[in-house]
Amino acid sequence: MAISSLTDLISLAASIASLTLAVIAIWLSISFYRQSSRASQATAEAARDVSASAERLEKLFDKLYSDTFSRR
Repeated sequence: MAISSLTDLISLAASIASLTLAVIAIWLSISFYRQSSRASQATAEAARDVSASAERLEKLFDKLYSDTFSRR
């Protein structure tokens, strides 16, 4: 009976460890999903800012180019 009890105890401990690791894995996957969503939103905002800045620079260069070459 001692071997059977020891086997049952090891099996129970392994089951508890498995369930604990499963819960931790689920929590980590949700956490990483939230973090990646935040990073994606921040990247989209940065891309919009870069696009707006590029448009302003393009307008400025167009104006400078036209002022430079139109005064002949």
